[in-house]
Amino acid sequence: MALDFSPALINRVCDMVAHHHSYDKIDEVDLQILIEADFMVNAYEDGLPKRNIKSFRDKIFRTETGIHYLNELFALEN
Repeated sequence: MALDFSPALINRVCDMVAHHHSYDKIDEVDLQILIEADFMVNAYEDGLPKRNIKSFRDKIFRTETGIHYLNELFALEN
């Protein structure tokens, strides 16, 4: 089964996968959202302490929704 995705979309997805742990290379909101979502899953699975989660939030998180969900999921203060 062939999928009809544009080369530009394929390149973007590959770039996002390749850089979703490169926090200094966030160039678009789609990568920002991916990084924030990935961190939430990893923080939960790894049982990170709240101080580490807060530090990452303050340094890396930029989206209002990501910050809101992170604060709710981990019972963080703003």
